[in-house]
Amino acid sequence: MKLAFAASAFALLAIGCTTMGGPAPLSPADYAAILAAPDRTVKHEGLQGADQADDAARKPAEVLAFMNIRPGETILELEGGRGWYSRILSEAIGPSGKLYAQYPPEFAYGDAAYKGRQDAGQLANTTIVKSHFDDYSAIPSGTVDKVIWILGPHEIYFTPANSTGLGDEA
Repeated sequence: MKLAFAASAFALLAIGCTTMGGPAPLSPADYAAILAAPDRTVKHEGLQGADQADDAARKPAEVLAFMNIRPGETILELEGGRGWYSRILSEAIGPSGKLYAQYPPEFAYGDAAYKGRQDAGQLANTTIVKSHFDDYSAIPSGTVDKVIWILGPHEIYFTPANSTGLGDEA
């Protein structure tokens, strides 16, 4: 009996240690290539400056490595803002990946920036999801590999005009 229990426990442990198949995570060289893209030096419509200007402070290569981003993944980016990370994530997951860049309708400042990026040929694998944080009906159930919320948490106490809280109806 003890042997059967031990064997079962070991089998369950071994199953839990397996790794998922698919492409390997990106390498430091992959991150460097994404971050060095010439279009990241251009100020697009709706942006305050070129994307590369924020790299030193935001450390995107380190963040992507921590998140173990892989080509082909489907990612939901919460509160995508003006698309700074959306641009990088879109490149990191590649043409076989899918990015859902979500932001609440009250955060309309992102509209021009996302349009500028799309007009520049970026974000081809990205769907903009303008919805409240409790509405993901535009995203097919069970399709997302990772949900990330990178730059938005500093706005958690933001209260849009005519509402009682972020995303709440007045």
